[in-house]
Amino acid sequence: MPTCPVTEGGISRHPTSTALPPRACRAVDVVNAYAKSGQPFLVSLHFNALHWPWEAPGDEAESQRLTNLFNFDGGTQRTYQRMIQQMDLQIGRVLQALDANGVSENTIVVFTSDNGGERYADTWPFTGRKTELLEGGLRIPAVISWPGRVPRGSVSDQVMISMDWLPTLLAAYRRGLYPWAHIAPLKWWSPPRRSLLLFKDIHISNNLRRLMRQGRYTVTFDRDFDAVIAACAGRRANRWHLTWITPRIMRIYAEAFDAGHAHSFEVWNEAGKLVGGGYGLAIGASFSSESQFAQESNASRIGMTVLNWHLAHWGFRFNDGKLIGPLWQAMGFREIPRREYLARLAKAERLPSKIGRWQVETDLATVSHWESPAASGG
Repeated sequence: MPTCPVTEGGISRHPTSTALPPRACRAVDVVNAYAKSGQPFLVSLHFNALHWPWEAPGDEAESQRLTNLFNFDGGTQRTYQRMIQQMDLQIGRVLQALDANGVSENTIVVFTSDNGGERYADTWPFTGRKTELLEGGLRIPAVISWPGRVPRGSVSDQVMISMDWLPTLLAAYRRGLYPWAHIAPLKWWSPPRRSLLLFKDIHISNNLRRLMRQGRYTVTFDRDFDAVIAACAGRRANRWHLTWITPRIMRIYAEAFDAGHAHSFEVWNEAGKLVGGGYGLAIGASFSSESQFAQESNASRIGMTVLNWHLAHWGFRFNDGKLIGPLWQAMGFREIPRREYLARLAKAERLPSKIGRWQVETDLATVSHWESPAASGG
């Protein structure tokens, strides 16, 4: 059983692999003292064990090697395992102190986390990237133990304060709202007329069909969401650089991507370079396109056409383009009144959604032959 190290002036004289770190020992001391006095107490015990870089006890050499936060290779899964074991030992020692003092039945113990395995642990969708709201596990629910009042295995629906934007974002889209603001503060929009593509109205130009059959491009889904949204927010030739895709917006949609609701399409040229892409959000059987970019002519049109083919194939009811523009009009999007859009959305958002990572299920040549019922005489 781990023990607290003998200290002189708060500094361990003989630290060993079985010695508890000072923070756990201090928590045990607080529990012992207050339990004997009969007074209420609050202990907030924080661990950085789940943070990168992964450094377990005895990893001083690794700590010295990592000179800044841009080292992305720090640690191994074996080190991560040791970190979790050490953290569990410390938590267990504090819980044992509660039991030993006879106060565990009437003590509320809350377990929560703002970080998970980060770079190496395969715990999706409970982990994200540094600086994101889904940073390693913020969405993992708090686990609460209060044996004297709360039955084991109970689940509470009580609303709680959270930094998690995702429920707000999804709820807003279900009501026809979306965030958009070039200048703070963030605003929610629902324009009086909405640009919508019903897949029976799809239009693909002959030039685009020929280009898709030439084998010059490859389209993927959800392969590099970060690069796509960064490119969508990047500078455009001959335009003043002002974008609504701020770091805050990037974090929100990256969180939605990690949770399997937001999706990207990527267009790669023959050299393997990302030359086009876009992203959007799926709610039920509706899809809302957010933004796209192209570094080669027609690259984004190819990607969007492949996306629309899959949306139709998967049973989505429409692609919401929000505001009409020349590109949308050329593809078959049309404006409808907000009331009609909300009625269509209400039906679509209740249908099953395709949550998780998407995969392209056909090639560009097949998509190039896609015809709307009107064009094919249907």
